[in-house]
Amino acid sequence: MKRFLISLLMTFSMGVLYAQQNEVSLSQKGENNGTRLTQNGTFSKVQAIQDGETNTITLHQHNHSGTGPEAFINQKGDLNDVQASQTGAGNYMTISQMGNGNQVMAIQEAAENKLSLIQDGNGNMANIMQTGGNNVLMGINGDASARQIGTGNQLFLNQAGGHTVQVYQNGINNTITINQSNP
Repeated sequence: MKRFLISLLMTFSMGVLYAQQNEVSLSQKGENNGTRLTQNGTFSKVQAIQDGETNTITLHQHNHSGTGPEAFINQKGDLNDVQASQTGAGNYMTISQMGNGNQVMAIQEAAENKLSLIQDGNGNMANIMQTGGNNVLMGINGDASARQIGTGNQLFLNQAGGHTVQVYQNGINNTITINQSNP
């Protein structure tokens, strides 16, 4: 009877662990694209690619224990918009936008947050908030951490906890606001 209960408990535990491994891969190409994703649990991972037109991605990843969420977002053209939030330790997010009316609102909460951002064309704006210890706004392949090249660039960054940031802007109406504080 004891072996049966132990086997049953191990089977149930394995099922719970497996059920929390959320992974989504999404690719969209034209017209009025829109994506809204919510993930709960450990080992959450999203890879989203959009290519043209009226792109929007809204992403919420929640992790209360274990390995933190990962998000890889790539948008190429037109009216791109990203709204993303991650909670839990060990968050990692990469956002790459290349054309037109790009905007990013990204929030990472808890310790060990890492975010990479590249915006390349036109009306770029990024508003990034990281809370917890050891936050990093980091580079992709050795590039500057937050890179904006284009026309109306604005970057607003709030970090609470340990901080690292590098920013590169190249366009016309550049604005950078960085607030760093220790709790």
